[in-house]
Amino acid sequence: MKPRFHYLIPLLLLGASTAEAGLFKRPQKEPVIVERALDLDQTDRDAAIEMLERYLSTGQDPDLKPTVRLHAGELLRLGGELGHAEEHFRAIKEGHPRHASSEGATLGLALIALETSQSGNARATLKLVGENRAPDTMNADRYRLLAILELEESGQDSKEASYFAERALAFSEGHPQESRRIASEMAAYFPSLVTSESVQVDVGPADVNALEQIRAAIRAGRDVYVVPGHP
Repeated sequence: MKPRFHYLIPLLLLGASTAEAGLFKRPQKEPVIVERALDLDQTDRDAAIEMLERYLSTGQDPDLKPTVRLHAGELLRLGGELGHAEEHFRAIKEGHPRHASSEGATLGLALIALETSQSGNARATLKLVGENRAPDTMNADRYRLLAILELEESGQDSKEASYFAERALAFSEGHPQESRRIASEMAAYFPSLVTSESVQVDVGPADVNALEQIRAAIRAGRDVYVVPGHP
Protein backbone atom coordinates (compact mmCIF):
# COMPACT_ATOMS: atom_id res chain seq x y z
CA MET A 1 0.00 0.00 0.00
CA LYS A 2 1.42 3.38 -1.00
CA PRO A 3 1.66 6.06 1.69
CA ARG A 4 -0.88 8.86 1.38
CA PHE A 5 -1.29 12.26 2.93
CA HIS A 6 -4.52 13.91 3.97
CA TYR A 7 -3.46 17.45 4.61
CA LEU A 8 -2.04 20.34 2.63
CA ILE A 9 1.40 21.64 3.55
CA PRO A 10 2.86 24.62 1.71
CA LEU A 11 6.21 23.73 0.12
CA LEU A 12 8.88 26.11 -1.08
CA LEU A 13 9.86 24.04 -4.10
CA LEU A 14 11.20 26.11 -6.98
CA GLY A 15 9.11 25.65 -10.08
CA ALA A 16 6.47 23.48 -8.39
CA SER A 17 2.92 24.69 -8.84
CA THR A 18 0.24 24.20 -6.19
CA ALA A 19 -1.12 21.23 -8.09
CA GLU A 20 2.34 19.70 -8.54
CA ALA A 21 3.14 20.08 -4.85
CA GLY A 22 0.24 17.75 -4.07
CA LEU A 23 1.80 14.88 -6.03
CA PHE A 24 4.30 12.44 -4.60
CA LYS A 25 5.94 11.87 -7.96
CA ARG A 26 5.55 13.31 -11.43
CA PRO A 27 6.12 11.09 -14.47
CA GLN A 28 9.50 11.91 -15.95
CA LYS A 29 10.93 10.25 -19.04
CA GLU A 30 14.67 9.84 -18.70
CA PRO A 31 17.02 9.50 -21.69
CA VAL A 32 17.54 5.91 -22.86
CA ILE A 33 21.14 5.77 -21.61
CA VAL A 34 20.01 6.84 -18.14
CA GLU A 35 17.11 4.36 -18.08
CA ARG A 36 19.47 1.55 -19.01
CA ALA A 37 21.92 2.56 -16.32
CA LEU A 38 19.19 2.75 -13.68
CA ASP A 39 17.97 -0.72 -14.65
CA LEU A 40 21.53 -2.04 -14.42
CA ASP A 41 21.97 -0.35 -11.04
CA GLN A 42 19.49 -2.81 -9.55
CA THR A 43 22.08 -5.57 -9.95
CA ASP A 44 25.46 -3.92 -10.57
CA ARG A 45 25.98 -0.31 -9.48
CA ASP A 46 29.62 -0.19 -10.54
CA ALA A 47 28.68 -1.27 -14.07
CA ALA A 48 25.89 1.32 -14.18
CA ILE A 49 28.30 4.08 -13.19
CA GLU A 50 30.81 2.86 -15.76
CA MET A 51 28.11 2.96 -18.46
CA LEU A 52 27.25 6.57 -17.67
CA GLU A 53 30.85 7.72 -17.37
CA ARG A 54 31.70 6.01 -20.66
CA TYR A 55 28.98 8.07 -22.34
CA LEU A 56 30.54 11.23 -20.91
CA SER A 57 33.71 10.31 -22.82
CA THR A 58 32.20 8.99 -26.04
CA GLY A 59 28.62 10.27 -26.31
CA GLN A 60 27.68 12.50 -29.23
CA ASP A 61 24.92 14.65 -27.68
CA PRO A 62 26.50 17.50 -25.68
CA ASP A 63 23.14 18.63 -24.26
CA LEU A 64 22.54 15.15 -22.84
CA LYS A 65 25.87 14.91 -21.03
CA PRO A 66 24.94 17.12 -18.02
CA THR A 67 21.93 14.87 -17.37
CA VAL A 68 24.09 11.77 -17.66
CA ARG A 69 26.67 13.36 -15.35
CA LEU A 70 23.97 14.16 -12.79
CA HIS A 71 22.88 10.52 -12.63
CA ALA A 72 26.47 9.29 -12.54
CA GLY A 73 27.10 11.58 -9.60
CA GLU A 74 23.95 10.40 -7.87
CA LEU A 75 24.85 6.71 -8.19
CA LEU A 76 28.30 7.52 -6.81
CA ARG A 77 26.71 9.41 -3.90
CA LEU A 78 24.44 6.47 -3.13
CA GLY A 79 27.46 4.17 -3.26
CA GLY A 80 29.33 6.28 -0.71
CA GLU A 81 31.88 7.70 -3.17
CA LEU A 82 31.13 11.24 -2.09
CA GLY A 83 34.30 12.88 -3.38
CA HIS A 84 33.84 11.47 -6.88
CA ALA A 85 30.13 12.36 -6.79
CA GLU A 86 30.96 15.92 -5.76
CA GLU A 87 33.32 16.23 -8.73
CA HIS A 88 30.47 15.40 -11.10
CA PHE A 89 28.05 17.80 -9.42
CA ARG A 90 30.57 20.65 -9.42
CA ALA A 91 31.43 19.98 -13.07
CA ILE A 92 27.75 20.51 -13.92
CA LYS A 93 27.56 23.71 -11.85
CA GLU A 94 30.71 25.13 -13.43
CA GLY A 95 30.32 23.90 -17.00
CA HIS A 96 26.53 23.98 -17.46
CA PRO A 97 25.11 26.49 -14.95
CA ARG A 98 21.97 27.12 -17.04
CA HIS A 99 21.21 23.49 -17.80
CA ALA A 100 18.23 21.90 -16.01
CA SER A 101 20.57 19.41 -14.35
CA SER A 102 22.36 22.25 -12.54
CA GLU A 103 19.60 22.41 -9.90
CA GLY A 104 19.88 18.68 -9.30
CA ALA A 105 23.63 19.15 -8.88
CA THR A 106 22.92 21.85 -6.30
CA LEU A 107 20.75 19.43 -4.36
CA GLY A 108 23.39 16.70 -4.63
CA LEU A 109 26.01 19.03 -3.16
CA ALA A 110 23.69 19.97 -0.31
CA LEU A 111 23.06 16.29 0.51
CA ILE A 112 26.79 15.61 0.52
CA ALA A 113 27.31 18.61 2.80
CA LEU A 114 24.93 17.08 5.33
CA GLU A 115 26.36 13.59 4.97
CA THR A 116 29.86 14.90 5.66
CA SER A 117 28.77 17.19 8.53
CA GLN A 118 29.70 20.36 6.68
CA SER A 119 27.89 23.44 7.88
CA GLY A 120 25.16 24.56 5.61
CA ASN A 121 22.01 26.33 4.65
CA ALA A 122 21.32 22.82 3.38
CA ARG A 123 17.78 22.83 4.71
CA ALA A 124 16.88 25.80 2.54
CA THR A 125 18.53 24.16 -0.45
CA LEU A 126 16.57 20.96 0.16
CA LYS A 127 13.34 22.94 -0.13
CA LEU A 128 14.27 25.18 -3.04
CA VAL A 129 15.23 22.68 -5.74
CA GLY A 130 12.27 21.50 -7.81
CA GLU A 131 11.41 17.80 -7.63
CA ASN A 132 11.50 17.43 -11.41
CA ARG A 133 15.09 18.69 -11.45
CA ALA A 134 16.45 15.78 -9.42
CA PRO A 135 16.55 11.96 -9.58
CA ASP A 136 14.01 10.07 -7.46
CA THR A 137 16.66 8.83 -5.05
CA MET A 138 17.89 12.36 -4.49
CA ASN A 139 14.34 13.49 -3.77
CA ALA A 140 13.92 10.57 -1.37
CA ASP A 141 17.00 11.57 0.62
CA ARG A 142 16.01 15.23 0.52
CA TYR A 143 12.65 14.47 2.13
CA ARG A 144 14.17 11.94 4.54
CA LEU A 145 16.42 14.67 5.94
CA LEU A 146 13.63 17.27 5.99
CA ALA A 147 11.42 14.82 7.89
CA ILE A 148 14.09 14.23 10.53
CA LEU A 149 14.84 17.94 10.86
CA GLU A 150 11.17 18.85 11.24
CA LEU A 151 10.56 16.03 13.71
CA GLU A 152 13.45 17.06 15.94
CA GLU A 153 12.24 20.65 15.94
CA SER A 154 8.48 20.14 16.25
CA GLY A 155 8.02 16.70 17.80
CA GLN A 156 6.05 13.57 16.93
CA ASP A 157 2.81 15.47 16.31
CA SER A 158 4.24 17.43 13.39
CA LYS A 159 2.10 16.83 10.31
CA GLU A 160 4.76 18.41 8.12
CA ALA A 161 7.36 15.92 9.38
CA SER A 162 5.03 13.02 8.56
CA TYR A 163 4.33 14.54 5.16
CA PHE A 164 8.04 14.73 4.35
CA ALA A 165 8.52 11.15 5.57
CA GLU A 166 5.74 9.92 3.27
CA ARG A 167 7.33 11.67 0.31
CA ALA A 168 10.68 10.09 1.15
CA LEU A 169 9.07 6.65 1.15
CA ALA A 170 7.23 7.31 -2.11
CA PHE A 171 10.26 8.60 -3.99
CA SER A 172 12.33 5.59 -2.90
CA GLU A 173 9.87 3.13 -4.46
CA GLY A 174 11.36 1.24 -7.38
CA HIS A 175 14.88 1.53 -5.94
CA PRO A 176 15.22 -1.55 -3.66
CA GLN A 177 18.46 -0.61 -1.90
CA GLU A 178 17.36 2.91 -1.12
CA SER A 179 13.80 1.84 -0.35
CA ARG A 180 14.92 -0.52 2.40
CA ARG A 181 17.35 2.02 3.83
CA ILE A 182 14.84 4.84 3.91
CA ALA A 183 12.01 2.62 5.17
CA SER A 184 14.26 1.48 8.02
CA GLU A 185 15.10 5.04 8.99
CA MET A 186 11.54 6.30 8.70
CA ALA A 187 10.31 3.33 10.74
CA ALA A 188 12.64 4.38 13.55
CA TYR A 189 11.37 7.95 13.50
CA PHE A 190 7.78 7.43 12.30
CA PRO A 191 6.72 3.89 13.30
CA SER A 192 3.09 4.51 12.40
CA LEU A 193 3.95 5.27 8.75
CA VAL A 194 5.83 2.08 7.91
CA THR A 195 3.21 -0.53 8.75
CA SER A 196 2.28 -1.94 5.34
CA GLU A 197 2.93 -5.64 4.81
CA SER A 198 4.54 -4.66 1.52
CA VAL A 199 7.33 -2.87 3.40
CA GLN A 200 9.72 -5.19 5.16
CA VAL A 201 11.77 -3.32 7.74
CA ASP A 202 14.59 -4.72 9.83
CA VAL A 203 16.26 -2.11 11.99
CA GLY A 204 19.39 -3.66 13.42
CA PRO A 205 22.30 -2.22 15.43
CA ALA A 206 24.00 -0.92 12.27
CA ASP A 207 20.85 0.95 11.29
CA VAL A 208 20.49 2.47 14.76
CA ASN A 209 24.13 3.59 14.66
CA ALA A 210 23.56 5.13 11.22
CA LEU A 211 20.54 7.03 12.53
CA GLU A 212 22.61 8.52 15.33
CA GLN A 213 25.22 9.62 12.78
CA ILE A 214 22.48 11.26 10.71
CA ARG A 215 21.22 13.13 13.76
CA ALA A 216 24.73 14.40 14.52
CA ALA A 217 25.35 15.42 10.90
CA ILE A 218 22.09 17.33 10.71
CA ARG A 219 22.77 19.17 13.97
CA ALA A 220 26.25 20.09 12.72
CA GLY A 221 24.92 21.37 9.41
CA ARG A 222 22.59 24.12 10.51
CA ASP A 223 24.90 27.04 9.76
CA VAL A 224 25.02 28.76 6.39
CA TYR A 225 26.23 26.66 3.44
CA VAL A 226 26.36 28.24 0.01
CA VAL A 227 26.79 25.92 -2.93
CA PRO A 228 29.45 27.42 -5.22
CA GLY A 229 27.91 28.91 -8.34
CA HIS A 230 24.43 28.99 -6.81
CA PRO A 231 22.99 32.26 -5.46
